Amino acid sequence: MSDFRDSSRNHWTSNTSVEHINAGSLQRIADAMELSCKDRERLERDLAEARRQRDYHRSQAEHLARSNAALCGAIKRMKKARDVQS
Repeated sequence: MSDFRDSSRNHWTSNTSVEHINAGSLQRIADAMELSCKDRERLERDLAEARRQRDYHRSQAEHLARSNAALCGAIKRMKKARDVQS
């Protein structure tokens, strides 16, 4: 099978039959498609991982924003209580 690939790549017109040359060229096309599919699968995995990280960091940022708001409210109440006691 690999000799079909080589002969279709090197000798477009040779003593081998046209069917062998065509079979080799189709095998090379199939190999190229498999490589492009692997790249696409890797890109899809990378995209899914980036989305998971984005969602995690977004939730962490929202959590910290709520925590900061709660702490600001607590500080404001403590200052108000201090002023009332004075």
